[in-house]
Amino acid sequence: MIAESVAILGVTVCILAIFVRSGNADYAAATLPILIVPAANLLGFPIARLLNTVIPGDQVYLLRSFVDVVGVAIACALVVLFSSKIKSPKKKKLYISMCCLYSILLTCVFIYNTLPRF
Repeated sequence: MIAESVAILGVTVCILAIFVRSGNADYAAATLPILIVPAANLLGFPIARLLNTVIPGDQVYLLRSFVDVVGVAIACALVVLFSSKIKSPKKKKLYISMCCLYSILLTCVFIYNTLPRF
């Protein structure tokens, strides 16, 4: 899922650039937490290989999944933090629920594809 993570990062960075160029830097900042989950998936394998040297046994799949879960936790925390700028309670709930749901579903897909097939 490396190619998919790179594609998601590329599309999201393009969206950020469009927001910044159109003068909506607040929208660009609100879109930043969506980048964390694919970035965590990209960095998950090198981090898992590094941590695997410290932990006994071969735990690469478990550590990679753990990095993805930590990434989604950070992303959801940042979504809630960035939602403080939204005045309307209805829009705030919608922003939090949609961004967190996107991050959680994407993490589930990444973890599902990380686990070995038996």
